[in-house]
Amino acid sequence: MALTDNSVVDALPAESESVPRELPTQAEPTGLAGVVGTADHKVIGRMWIAFSLIFGLATFVAATISAAGQLSGATFPGAQNEFQVFTIARIGMVFLFLVPLFIGIATVVCPLQVGARTVAFPRAAAAAFWAWLVGAVVLITAYASDGGIGGKLNPDGSVNKAIDLAFVGFGMVILAVLLASVCIATTIITLRPPGMDFFRVPLFSWSMVIATSAWVLTLPVVLGNLVLADLDYRSAAGATLGQQLVQWQQIAWVFGQPQIFAFAIPALGIMCELVATFSKARQPQRGALMGAIGAFGLFSLGAWAQAFFYNDLYNQIVFIALSIVLGLPILVLAGGWVTAVRQGALRPGGPFLLGVVSILMLLLGWVGAIAFVIKPFQLHGLSADTPRNLASFTKTLWTPTYPAAQVGLTGIVVLAATAAAFAALFYWSAKITGRSASQGWALLVTLVMLLATVMYGPPFIAFGFGNKSPDIDGSIDTISTISTIGAGLAAVAVVIVVLALLNGALSRKRAADDPWGSGQTLEWLTASPPRQGNFAHLDEVSSAEPVYDLRGDPSTETDEEAS
Repeated sequence: MALTDNSVVDALPAESESVPRELPTQAEPTGLAGVVGTADHKVIGRMWIAFSLIFGLATFVAATISAAGQLSGATFPGAQNEFQVFTIARIGMVFLFLVPLFIGIATVVCPLQVGARTVAFPRAAAAAFWAWLVGAVVLITAYASDGGIGGKLNPDGSVNKAIDLAFVGFGMVILAVLLASVCIATTIITLRPPGMDFFRVPLFSWSMVIATSAWVLTLPVVLGNLVLADLDYRSAAGATLGQQLVQWQQIAWVFGQPQIFAFAIPALGIMCELVATFSKARQPQRGALMGAIGAFGLFSLGAWAQAFFYNDLYNQIVFIALSIVLGLPILVLAGGWVTAVRQGALRPGGPFLLGVVSILMLLLGWVGAIAFVIKPFQLHGLSADTPRNLASFTKTLWTPTYPAAQVGLTGIVVLAATAAAFAALFYWSAKITGRSASQGWALLVTLVMLLATVMYGPPFIAFGFGNKSPDIDGSIDTISTISTIGAGLAAVAVVIVVLALLNGALSRKRAADDPWGSGQTLEWLTASPPRQGNFAHLDEVSSAEPVYDLRGDPSTETDEEAS
């Protein structure tokens, strides 16, 4: 069945009642009230996306400044502020940018994918966003006031209130992420239509169930670390956990392996959706793919891997074994994707290429995780051959619990997952903004993200190798320059994505319900953007690809029919 720009519903026989043509109309609040008081999951999701992109730009600027500060003769940000810029860049990458961006995309898309009229606990979902935004502002304010995790003490040695403020702000951010995670997971688990059992849940939604479960299981441990460190910091005795030099070391595990991979789980689901749509074929091995995503989530649980409390952690057999098997689920997924592509009629677009870059960079991160633990590399710790300048960085900027190689791994995994998130923004732009973002912009972002990832993360891993080479001191400036350029390119990529979305949103041409013409899941039955309530009625779902069933097999269409 050839399709035009009209929805799939318009292609159905008139007597079909499976999806009504008209959704119920209801007045929606407008203006400021429509934003502040909204319980519409689409508005909430857009706010998550918008502010995460703003914070993402600031974060990558901070990462650029931090990398440039490693250059010899650098006078900015200055020795006393260098550590603060370094830590806020790590926190910002994960908790002010990547995770909120995935939450925003999921808040818009997941209810549509599972045929829900809204997100579960819509008021709680809105509260989660506002709590995250307030917490983020408090955290940034604390850092701007010479505070932050591991910030400077007052000249007289007394408690710096800005450090307390940073603990509060970071705690609010994590609590908000946890609340939003519960809303998203509950939506997917409980609000599915008749016939959509768990094995028919779209794979992006499935990946969000796994991701939010991993976050709910591990992020409360970060809260525990923060509470203990803050209580000890405020105590007159100056207990061990509150000391300035160890505050960051206690939470560094959340930015290292294996935990950092838990924040990339949604990237796997996004790639599954891209492969299905652009290959125009059913995924023939859904069970294996769902199992692989679940295994990846299980392997990435890292709350137990806290090097601050276990000095010999990096040499323990369990840590080494998990580092080695961590990427095996990605290989299983890749096999399923290749099978789908071979059985379909692949026409790769910009989002698809962005997704491919994401997966390749995740595999690069896996290689870095293996090199970190296996002999003869073992990129953690100092040695007798560690050059003087590199040793100085390790003691003042990096730490034994978060060495240079882990800094690089954070950069690779975060940017790899970011590429997938950007692919999702282009792919679902019709549902997010009501307009389709240009494919040309997506191709440009693909190139920039590829360069950013390979230039930002690997140089820090090179510093890990340099711990065993006395000759690397002469190359520190060159390596740091490459890393600085990589971080700067990541900031440029954020700007390009924002411009692409704005350019699309300002277009007068409304996107088709299914602008790709080959969507398979329920979000492609709704208008672009979806109206309030999303769906008036859905009959029983009979497969994992209900829109594919309505359309017929698009891979058999000729070019003339498809046009």
